[in-house]
Amino acid sequence: MIRAYIREDIAGMTLAITLVQESEGRTRHILRIVEGGSNTILGWEELPDHPDPNIDPTLRLRDSEAHALLEALTSHYKGAEDTRALRRDYDAERERVDRLTETLGAIVGNLSGLAYAVNTSERAEPVPTAEQWRKTAEEGRGPR
Repeated sequence: MIRAYIREDIAGMTLAITLVQESEGRTRHILRIVEGGSNTILGWEELPDHPDPNIDPTLRLRDSEAHALLEALTSHYKGAEDTRALRRDYDAERERVDRLTETLGAIVGNLSGLAYAVNTSERAEPVPTAEQWRKTAEEGRGPR
């Protein structure tokens, strides 16, 4: 499994990005980028059991570059580029489901009240809606 670790380097105003290949019971490796122009190579370097906390990262990026990379990766993997828009969509969907649930609850309540009225009096009687019950309870006229 490959894991990415990010550490903020405040002194250099960069993000240190380290990609590590980890497997249980096996040696860990860090991804290294060996620059060679058009012959740039990616290679894995073995990590000691207790690596130095100041080990060189795989990559260093400034905040603006890292943010651009985040947006491109998010778009590539079909995510929402703007998480605030995604949050608004989730909130709107939650509100819609809440309204639907309330309506279904009122329908079930009416049907059960109607079934009770038919079973006890042999004739159907109107059953209050959830909103009517709320109003009568607020006025103190509801069932006790």
